[in-house]
Amino acid sequence: MSIVMSTIFLSLINVLPEFLTTDQTIQDMLRMLFPMIALGNVTMSVGMVCWALVGAQLRYPLATAIATLCSFGITLPL
Repeated sequence: MSIVMSTIFLSLINVLPEFLTTDQTIQDMLRMLFPMIALGNVTMSVGMVCWALVGAQLRYPLATAIATLCSFGITLPL
């Protein structure tokens, strides 16, 4: 479902920036940002499903540790 929503979101890549602002520079920045948002939507959905599957096996400490390590691994290098 997230892939469908991201596809719809990306199909509006030329409409949404014009709806949000009239500044051409910000519109261009938004157009460059939208593919990253769509990719983030798909990866977050997969991550939440994986966390739920591991949690359903009553391994919440493991699921939480993996999610925390992944979050820090992505956030700290930035």
